[in-house]
Amino acid sequence: MDQLLDLSASEKRKFLSFAASPYLNKHEKTLELVSLILEREDARSITEDPPYLFSLIFPNTPFQEQLLHNLLSYLKKLYHKFIALEQLNIQNYTEELNALEYSYTHNQWDFFNNRSKALSKMLSNTSSKDPNYHFTNYKLNSLLGYHQSAFYDRTKTVHFQAMMDHLDLFFLQEKLKHSCHLKANMDIANTQYELRLLDQIITFLESEDSHYLDDPIIKLYYTIYKTMEKELSEPYYLKLQEILATDLSNYPYEATQDLYTFSYNYCIRQINAGNEDFKRELFQLYQKGLNNGLLLENDILSEWDYKNITTLGCNLEEFDWTLTFIENFKNHLPSNRQENAYNFALGLWNFSKGRFDDALNALQLVQYTDVKYHISTTFLTIRTFYEKQDTEALMSLLETFRIYVIRNKKIPTIEKRGYSNFVRFTKHLVNLVHQPYAYSSQEFQKKLTQLQTNIENTAELINKNWLLSEILKQN
Repeated sequence: MDQLLDLSASEKRKFLSFAASPYLNKHEKTLELVSLILEREDARSITEDPPYLFSLIFPNTPFQEQLLHNLLSYLKKLYHKFIALEQLNIQNYTEELNALEYSYTHNQWDFFNNRSKALSKMLSNTSSKDPNYHFTNYKLNSLLGYHQSAFYDRTKTVHFQAMMDHLDLFFLQEKLKHSCHLKANMDIANTQYELRLLDQIITFLESEDSHYLDDPIIKLYYTIYKTMEKELSEPYYLKLQEILATDLSNYPYEATQDLYTFSYNYCIRQINAGNEDFKRELFQLYQKGLNNGLLLENDILSEWDYKNITTLGCNLEEFDWTLTFIENFKNHLPSNRQENAYNFALGLWNFSKGRFDDALNALQLVQYTDVKYHISTTFLTIRTFYEKQDTEALMSLLETFRIYVIRNKKIPTIEKRGYSNFVRFTKHLVNLVHQPYAYSSQEFQKKLTQLQTNIENTAELINKNWLLSEILKQN
């Protein structure tokens, strides 16, 4: 019943009309229950008291738990029908296809011919050639082809060829799109998937006799996939930016979102690899994504985008814009992650402004619900202790983090080495910078130079730029 109580006012009116239809619901008591839940202001408290709820539906009848259970079960099934119909209403072509398939199987040929022409015209006027468009064309031409073969001329090939062409386009668009998302997931979350046929598909797309890269969506996801390859990825990233600069109105919304998202991800990988030039470019991409609404999904902003934008804004010293962003977009975060993301963002902003006590106060409110939250918050706390020269707290946290990394099975091995090296070098840095009196001036500079060389020569190292920047401050 929580789903019903959480419906918007317009959705409640729709469901009430739905439940009142004798064709869809012949159970009078269910309609009474729907009316009670959707129309009474105290509905939530009533639903939490089963005997009282029962008495409202079945007055002058002793409470029967099974009878109430049966009624609620019927209501649940009715709600499932409702949301299925609502989904049908927003999906392009689904209603038309279902009607065509019914008329085909029931030999209603006048209706079939009339509606197939209408659907063909609808498709011909569609600008976005997305997977749904190709799937619908595949199904339509399948019905037309087999109808023509059975009743007219089986030597005609136009519909069957169109059927196969659209099936190929549907498959390639979907295969490449999901392969991109799963490849990203494998790189980020240390998961593993078998992307069968993908190598053969890529080879085929790159062959001279293939024309499928002329399809904008296939070209988009092929280019995205190539940006995730470790070598020769930059030319493909530049191609993504060329696509971004074109008119995107003919792309489906989801593809446009992916165009931005994977562009962000490429910039982030470059920044993590030490290429600072991508910071301003990424910041501008994020601002564009916020301005055109593509960063929000159903008015929800990902907590990781929220964190990345805050981090980048602070790094680029766009403090006023960043604080406004933190406050204005807090309510767009997922409700169950809102406080965590907001407190981390405030901690980062205060740290960047040199307000270290305020930063620690905010970071203490962050709960470690996710590996990335744990690591990000730990890094920021380490840097805050370092700035405060709280050596005891800093060394204790570094050792705790070292053990956490070793024991956590969700962190990829290569990342573990990067984190472990960070802990090792940070301890060396702290021992030097926070205790300079322990060494002569010459010995201090020698050790500092050696530490800098070791850091520069270590490939697998997280936060290398921060370590090097702190060493440079000592020169």
